[in-house]
Amino acid sequence: MNKEIKHLCNGLVDQSTRYAHLQLYYARLKGTEQVARACGTISAQALFLMVYGMILFLLLISGALYIGAELDNYALGFLIMGAILIGLTLPLIIFKKRLLTLPLTNLFIKSILYHDENKTDQEPERTSGRTKEGQK
Repeated sequence: MNKEIKHLCNGLVDQSTRYAHLQLYYARLKGTEQVARACGTISAQALFLMVYGMILFLLLISGALYIGAELDNYALGFLIMGAILIGLTLPLIIFKKRLLTLPLTNLFIKSILYHDENKTDQEPERTSGRTKEGQK
C-alpha cells in the first residue's frame, strides 16, 4: 500500500513539474510572439515612412523647380518650397506629442493587446484544470 501511494505521489510530482515547464514554455512563446508582432509593426511603419518621405522629397524638389521656372529664378522657387515645408512641419514640431507620439504609442499597444483579446476568446477556461465542455 505504501509503495502504491509513493508511486502515485511520484507520478503527481512528475506531472506537476511537467505542467510547470509547459506553462513556462508557453509564457516564453507568448512573449516572443508579442515582441515579434511589435517589431513587425515598427518595421512596417518605418518602411512606410521611408517610402512616403522619399515621395514627399521628390515632390518638393519638382515643385521648387516648377516654381523656379515660372518665376525665372530657381533659388526663389526653392525658397518658397522651403517656406511651405517649414510651414507644414512647424505644427508637427509644436504638437509632436499629441500628433505623433501618442497615436503611434496607442497603435503599438492596440496591436499587441488586440491579439491577446482574440486569443482569450478561443482559449479554454483553466480555473479548475479542466476544459469547458465542447471545446478542445
